[in-house]
Amino acid sequence: MRLLISILLLLAAPAAAQTPCGPRQALLDGLAESYAERVVAQALTEDGRMLELLASADGATWTALVSAADGRTCVVASGRHFDLMRTHEGKGDDL
Repeated sequence: MRLLISILLLLAAPAAAQTPCGPRQALLDGLAESYAERVVAQALTEDGRMLELLASADGATWTALVSAADGRTCVVASGRHFDLMRTHEGKGDDL
């Protein structure tokens, strides 16, 4: 299963016809194992989906995931050279 996830992630590119999707935990585990990425930000979309941004500690790679309420999660973007510009300090602070 992990090999399949790794292959899907390697094939994910802007020109790809299909977006890699699967169970959220399986994608998180695959990204952690293959790229040492972890969740660094989460947000809810207007339509109730969860957006998660994952990145490696050194910023070499990043991945954006979107999860639906049914648990289906899809990779919507990925890239290199991640840099967290600003963190959210508390409720009410502007981002």
